Amino acid sequence: MTPELYNQAIHELGSQDLSSVRESAWDRFATRIIPNNPSKENFQQDKIRINTYGVTNSKTIVGETAYLLAEQDDKFTLIAADCAKRINVSKLIKSHPEKFLEVGISEQNMICMASAMANEGFHVFAAAYAPFLTARALDQIRVNLGYMNAPVCLVGLSSGLVASDCGYS
Repeated sequence: MTPELYNQAIHELGSQDLSSVRESAWDRFATRIIPNNPSKENFQQDKIRINTYGVTNSKTIVGETAYLLAEQDDKFTLIAADCAKRINVSKLIKSHPEKFLEVGISEQNMICMASAMANEGFHVFAAAYAPFLTARALDQIRVNLGYMNAPVCLVGLSSGLVASDCGYS
């Protein structure tokens, strides 16, 4: 894709009304992650906005969104598998250090921890590089999240060719 086509796509996306997208995302979040609290008024959804300014890195959006969720939800927790710097969670760590866990290169353990915390009532987001999340931790996702019906939101980072310059793995 040429830079001109890319900039045109960003411009067109920014000019669209994205309220229906945000509404739909809230409905999925409220019914799956917070099944006992689907009230939009309690969560103050208006503080979370989809920003389309310039070229925004999706990993930066993960960190900003995690911070906003932590501000609104006492039971919010973000678990990261060796990707804290990449998802820009410094603001979350400074303001709510108790709502962030870094587990290092242990995606399988992260899924087990996320499942246990979700089953105890926490609203857990687990972030890892997508290839490791979908391949390395697949058994834990199937057993601990699927069979246990644990309400955990998985965030896969750097899928496709986004991180191809980082090498093979």
